[in-house]
Amino acid sequence: MPLDGNPRVEVIAGDLDGVLGEDLLFATGKTLHAAGVRRGMLRELWTLQLPAEPQGEVVLADDDGDSRAEILFVGKDGALYCFK
Repeated sequence: MPLDGNPRVEVIAGDLDGVLGEDLLFATGKTLHAAGVRRGMLRELWTLQLPAEPQGEVVLADDDGDSRAEILFVGKDGALYCFK
């Protein structure tokens, strides 16, 4: 899965979609990428344009107790963001 500019990024693993196996999540600038192995190949599952570039780590956590992980990060604008 090629990325423009060959960035060095922090990658986290977790279940993003309920499909068996762990997925990968990482940010490049203000774009959040999700990837997973499907049919034996690493594939991009989706991308999301973020309102701010993450400052530090992107975290997967069950913030509301529904047994599904939310995506949390602090943006460079100082705000805490949470996505379901």
